[in-house]
This record gives sequence, C-alpha cells and structure tokens, in this order.
Amino acid sequence: MDGERDFQLCTNDHGQPIVDDQGRNIYYCKITGDVAVFDNEPHTLDEASINENTNEIEKDVTQSVEPQSEGQMSATNEDRFTHEMTVKLLEIVQSKLHFLNDKMHSKKKIWADITTEMQKTGYLLTYGKKAADKCHQRWRNLEKMYHGHCRYMKSTGTGKKKPPKYFDEMHELIGEKHSSQPVNLLDSLDDVSTASASDTCSIETKSSEAINNNETDNFPDNVDNESNNIKENIDSNVSRPSIFKNVKKSVRPKVDSVSTVLKQLHEQDVEIESKRFKKFETLLEEQNKLRKQTLEQRGEFLSVLKTLIKSEAPKNKSEALKNKSEAPKKNKKRKYSSESSDSQSD
Repeated sequence: MDGERDFQLCTNDHGQPIVDDQGRNIYYCKITGDVAVFDNEPHTLDEASINENTNEIEKDVTQSVEPQSEGQMSATNEDRFTHEMTVKLLEIVQSKLHFLNDKMHSKKKIWADITTEMQKTGYLLTYGKKAADKCHQRWRNLEKMYHGHCRYMKSTGTGKKKPPKYFDEMHELIGEKHSSQPVNLLDSLDDVSTASASDTCSIETKSSEAINNNETDNFPDNVDNESNNIKENIDSNVSRPSIFKNVKKSVRPKVDSVSTVLKQLHEQDVEIESKRFKKFETLLEEQNKLRKQTLEQRGEFLSVLKTLIKSEAPKNKSEALKNKSEAPKKNKKRKYSSESSDSQSD
C-alpha cells in the first residue's frame, strides 16, 4: 500500500480520469515515472495536490505513450540547423526563387544546386546526399510556421501572438503567393464599398437613436461627436484596400498557345518563300538580258556574213567567165601538138 500511495490518477484538461482500452483508470508514479493500472483505486493524495500536478502528469504520460508528432520531429531536426545556416539558406533561396516558382524546372535539381552553394560556404558537409533533403525540409518547416501564423492572425476571436522567427524574411519571399493569401476569401472581402456603406447606415441609425433619447441640452454636442465618429469610420473603411483584389491567377510562365505558334511558323515560311521568289525573279531577268545580248550578237554576225558574201559574189562570176573562155584555146593547142607528133612519127 505504501507503493500505491506514490501513484496519482491521470486526468485530462476537464478533470476526467484517463482510462485504458478496458475502462480502467491509469495511474502515474511521480517518483519512478512508471505508469500502472489498478483494479482497485489506490490511496491517492488529496484533490488539491492532484490538480496541481495534472499538467505535468499528462505531459509525461503523452511522452511515454504517444509517438512524437510531425512538429516535434521537425523541431529535433531543426536543432541542428543554426541561425547562420538558416540565414544563408534564405539568401540562396531568394536568388533561386524564380526557378522554384517555375514548374518547368525540376525542384530536385534546384535543391541540389542550393545544397552545393551551402556546402561551398562550409555548411552541411557531413550529410552527403541527404543535405538536399535537409535543406528542403528546413524550408518546408519555415513555410509551415509562416502559414500557421498567417492563418492565426486572419482567424477571428484570437488575440495577439508573437510572430515566429524569420517571419519577416519569409514574408518578403512568399508573402504574395496564393498559399499565403487564399483566393477563396475574395468573395467575402472583394467589395469594400458595400461593407463601408452598411457600416455607415448602421452608424447613422445608432446616432439618430442616441439623439432622440438624449436631452435637448446636450443635443448639439452629441450630434458633433456622432458626426465625427461617422467620418472617422468612413475614412478608415475607404482607406483600407483589399489585399485579395490583385491576386495572381497562376505562377506558371506564360506559354503561347498552339494557334499562335502555328501562325508564327506560317509567317516565317511565307517570308522565306517570298525571299526565294525574289531571288528567282532576279535570276530570270539576268537570263533574259543574256539571251537578248546573244541574239543581238548573232544578228550582227549574220549581217556581216551577208555583206561579205555579196561583195565576193561578182568576183567569183568574173573568174568563172575567164576560165570558160580560156578552156577551148587550151584544148586547140593540145590537139595541134598531138597532130604534129603523129606526122613526125610517120
């Protein structure tokens, strides 16, 4: 029984006991740190001491029974990431941010480039191939902390909360992305003018009721105060621009459609064909000029030949006549010589 006195009943935030699968109460020993289940209730301390130690008991029980959550795992991993390493990582990510936002580039390759730059400065040299995963995990943890704080500040009914570490640096990097400013809030916050109009109407009705209920002596003072309040509210509503109006539709780079690409290709083909046609026209013109020159030269040559033939024709005729006249004289001489030779022989 002395050992049972050291055990305390484990309760939740509402003061209800924590039970196991069989419905038995779970007890915790603060001295040894053991957790046990008793069929009969042990002798416990008084209620005041139990309530004082309830929070510590629950923390120890959850650490011994429940596994670590993702946040705890990330916290243990981030203990190795120093402040200088995180600042250097944010500087490198800022230089590579346009590649990370571009879906045409491989994220794995980009993070490999980031780790090589980190290793050049002397960080993450002992991790080897896991260095890229570690850098990427650190970046995702920073994103989670940033988005969690943004959601907390935008939710209603919450008080002020200190921003996490590196919040300003992350806001400069990813402050205008869709994940930081969701598009689904556009409908509720799109039209500021309607909200300001409804606010002014409600303020005017309240001011009129207050004026009617007040005494006649305080009438001018109340009217002045209410009118000033109305002006201040209108000015504050009008001067508050909606941060969800100018939202980027997509982070993807602009890619020309198929029709525009085909048009550009067609225009290029037309330009090439027109240049070829012009060259062909110039070649044809040169060929025609050469043909004309050759024809002219041939005509001149033929005319010269004709003149030569005409000039030599009468000379040939006179020579032919002379040859004809001299031919019978020669024949007579030959006959005479032949007859004389015959007579001598006789």
